[in-house]
Amino acid sequence: MSQPLGKRPKWQQERAMKLHEICQWIDGQKGAVGLVKAVKEAVVRNRGTLLKNGEDAPEKLLKISFGSLWKKYKHWNTGGRSAQVFGLNYNGPVKQVPPDLIAEFRRLLTKVCQQYGTKAYKTLCETWKAGGYVKGLGTFQDWWEIEQIAREKKGLPRHPCPHVAPDFPFSYRALQNYAPSKAAKDLGNFGIGRAKQELSRMLHDSSELRPCELFMLDDKRSDVWVMDDISGLWKPVQPTLYFMIEVGCRYICSVVTRGCERILQKDVDAVVAHGLATMGMPVGYPMFILFEEGTVACTPGKKDLLEGLYPGRIFVMTTGMLTGSAYVGAFPDKAKGKPTNKGVMEAFMRRVDIMMSQLPGQSGNRYQNEPAELEARKREATDLAQMAQRAQTRVKLPLLTLSEFNWKVRELVQAYNNDPDHGCQGFHRRLQIEQRPGEWLDTDKVIMPHEQEGSGSWMTSAA
Repeated sequence: MSQPLGKRPKWQQERAMKLHEICQWIDGQKGAVGLVKAVKEAVVRNRGTLLKNGEDAPEKLLKISFGSLWKKYKHWNTGGRSAQVFGLNYNGPVKQVPPDLIAEFRRLLTKVCQQYGTKAYKTLCETWKAGGYVKGLGTFQDWWEIEQIAREKKGLPRHPCPHVAPDFPFSYRALQNYAPSKAAKDLGNFGIGRAKQELSRMLHDSSELRPCELFMLDDKRSDVWVMDDISGLWKPVQPTLYFMIEVGCRYICSVVTRGCERILQKDVDAVVAHGLATMGMPVGYPMFILFEEGTVACTPGKKDLLEGLYPGRIFVMTTGMLTGSAYVGAFPDKAKGKPTNKGVMEAFMRRVDIMMSQLPGQSGNRYQNEPAELEARKREATDLAQMAQRAQTRVKLPLLTLSEFNWKVRELVQAYNNDPDHGCQGFHRRLQIEQRPGEWLDTDKVIMPHEQEGSGSWMTSAA
């Protein structure tokens, strides 16, 4: 035992004496009724016994069961048959790690290029050995003074402060228990892309959407420079497009093109009106229209109007916003709409860039990829347009006009809607022939008359 029974707390002394008394009673009864029955009777007799814990402290309950008392009797019988064998050999309270030290260890683990726990622990130890300040501990002289004060309170003598820093007071294993998650470490060391591999994600699946159940709207600034012939200014502009898509089949319902102006509220109304007139409304289930909050969206008045005209059939929603918040150690995000809420539209925008990549006046996806001759094309197109306007004639410009660009957009959208190879969920185009009244077959499954053996109507399929 680490301490004699007499130096232990009062309730531990009472517990040892009571168990010693119970074991003596069992030893006296086992010859008459047997050991098993004697242990069972001892449990019943002493269940609920309270142990004194000094004058002011509350009493403690003696917890015994048949299994525990059986083991205690065996231990008492082989350990000297005395009360000393029941002394609780506690190791003492575990030294608690200061919260500030835990926070510092976590900060080091989420710091760039500090991804290993051993490296962070080595940094703490080197700072400690050099006499530096460690959060939660201070310098080793400060820590030593606190430890000596604690020794004096226990009645132990003080020790002089050493000239060289002692070992770090906490082991690596003690700090590793408070290490952050792998996602938090990857976020600080490698960025959000690496952290997302460890974070739980919710996958959105639109394959089960019914027709016209969900529409999305979003704008896009094109990567093509055109000449603005509609406003009469004849200057190069980058048009802005505003799309409405039916999410279930990825069908582009409507689109509007603007020159140098931003998308206006009347453009939103026109796109929504044309899209609903083209697609219609579902029967038996509601329709949801999702706008992006970061750009011009449906006004509260229009939202109340749509939902009021068709109560329970149309619901208008908006995406959330990234409000500039950031993770610890990361740069703050720019306040903008959440792209994850409209991933279908963002994927389509990439398709739009690919389809427009062959148009003249392409600016590239970023400044570094801008063609070298783009500025010369813009100046040449501006000069030619002004000369043609003065001469009241028409010339071929090196850039498309806004009107021509608008027709190109219509052609690209029509090609996209009619393309069965774009891998959209549940969307394709088929040509069918009515075999019999109410019985339709795809044209690739119908055997034409010249393919049949013998005579017969071409409407009859092969058996």
